[in-house]
Amino acid sequence: MTPHHLALSDEWLAGSRQWAWESSGDPWGGGAIEASPFDSSLRVNPPLRSVSDAAACREALLDGTADAIATDHAPHTSVDKDVEFGLAANGISGIETALGVALAAVDAGCLSLGQAIAALTTGPARVLGSRFVDRLIGFVEGAPADLVVFDRSDPWRVTTDSLASKGKNSPLLGRELPGQVLVTLARGRVAFDASEV
Repeated sequence: MTPHHLALSDEWLAGSRQWAWESSGDPWGGGAIEASPFDSSLRVNPPLRSVSDAAACREALLDGTADAIATDHAPHTSVDKDVEFGLAANGISGIETALGVALAAVDAGCLSLGQAIAALTTGPARVLGSRFVDRLIGFVEGAPADLVVFDRSDPWRVTTDSLASKGKNSPLLGRELPGQVLVTLARGRVAFDASEV
């Protein structure tokens, strides 16, 4: 499942910007409407559903029905997304915000930190097969590592400048997320270093 199906609901289409777990079920009450309706960055397939559907997605992670959080990263250009909602390409540029969304669910008590990390790492590896699991479970001295180092206590703001992806189509623009990524290693090679950005 995707981070946006865990954390967002169809209330976001009306302009709400509350996490699904914060929602009272009434997007019109309590000042939840903060944005214009039908933001084309929210056009995804399958579509965002109700608050209870987002809760069911989170429950599926907790009970083992779902194995993984996968971003379905769709970095569309503004030409594909800055159109009427029904004409916009499906997808969210979500690879850079996935960790932050999962950590927001942890902060809200919806997932444990271990469950969130497993759903983002070993869960997808298990779905893909044993050769991927072997690379992710444990470290082997002398072997190249796949590793993400993040500062759990350091929040960051999602902006078009903070996203390295060519696609900036995220409904989370302007939102602060927990967990600043510091370094990413892919097969032992530094793929990202925040100190160089």
